[in-house]
Amino acid sequence: IKFLPDVYVYTDHSKGLAAGASAGYGVSLVAESIDGCIYGADAPAMPGELPEEVGARAAKELISEVALGGCIDSHSQLIVLTLMVLC
Repeated sequence: IKFLPDVYVYTDHSKGLAAGASAGYGVSLVAESIDGCIYGADAPAMPGELPEEVGARAAKELISEVALGGCIDSHSQLIVLTLMVLC
């Protein structure tokens, strides 16, 4: 699988009341192949977990999703299958 050589990093965060009832933080990662396949992974922080550990866990999950191949990640398969059945 070939991926675009460009890397774009976007951040989106909220603090205080704007964060709602959030008790912590997490990381979401998305990768897109040259063929347009999109893979995603996310990792919410566990109690006492360092931000670096959360990032490493999300990166490892994204790498495993890419290694599985296919055109969508394993978390999206159920949604796509349901939409295919409805069409």
